[in-house]
Amino acid sequence: MKSWPAINIRIILFYSAMNAGPDSTINFITRLENSLAQCLSRLYPIASRYNHQIRTIECNDQGAEFIQAHVRNNIKLQDVLGPKLNPEMLNNFLPCGVCDAGEIIDVLLAVQATVFDCGGLALGVSISQKVADAATLCTFLNYWATLSRDETSLDSVCPVFSSAFSSVDFLPAKGFMGYDPPLPRTMKHIFENNYITKRLSFSDKAISMIRAKNSAGRSYSRVQVVSAMIWKTLIDVDQAKHGSPRASMLIQPVNILGKTTSNTD
Repeated sequence: MKSWPAINIRIILFYSAMNAGPDSTINFITRLENSLAQCLSRLYPIASRYNHQIRTIECNDQGAEFIQAHVRNNIKLQDVLGPKLNPEMLNNFLPCGVCDAGEIIDVLLAVQATVFDCGGLALGVSISQKVADAATLCTFLNYWATLSRDETSLDSVCPVFSSAFSSVDFLPAKGFMGYDPPLPRTMKHIFENNYITKRLSFSDKAISMIRAKNSAGRSYSRVQVVSAMIWKTLIDVDQAKHGSPRASMLIQPVNILGKTTSNTD
């Protein structure tokens, strides 16, 4: 069992309006729901519950959550994705919050399909980090999408959970943790009251100019360049506010699954 708090990993996928009209969007949602049920019959731990008391996934087939919603007031998909997007508004397209996890009553997988008046669709997916990381979530979405398109059968596309979704070699040994991290809900007020979300957009030209200006003979990735610039700016603001430099830390999540050799056949 993963030793960090049982927070939810979330993603929103946006789809433009179907050419065939609103009925095709409804049919698309129905197909998504049916294919999700097929996936969960094979990936059964995702349809289970996490028991915080014994730190175990209980495979009780209680299922995932699938929510259908509709955007009113003639709001269109392009209004949401425009340059003046308010990131906080994106929470309306997600089935649950980051910290709504860890209790035995919490689903491990939740999906929300939100239809716009224009026919566009926002598909919000939330999965507990106790059963998946971001890379695993993307793998799951690919399997689900393939099934939804009726491109192949269940047996040929859905993996056995133990082989495709297992990372046992990278998890702490049993008994390693002498405690369980606090439940996310105990930290919910911190996230909601002390943090804000903003979107920063950089064009290819701007990133290339920053990279050329600061390369100093070395080659940096786009992520490194943008992350370093944002970090330096925050450090400068903090120093101006407090009058002296203070220690800071930048945490950059890294997907190690693709950089290792699988022991499974």
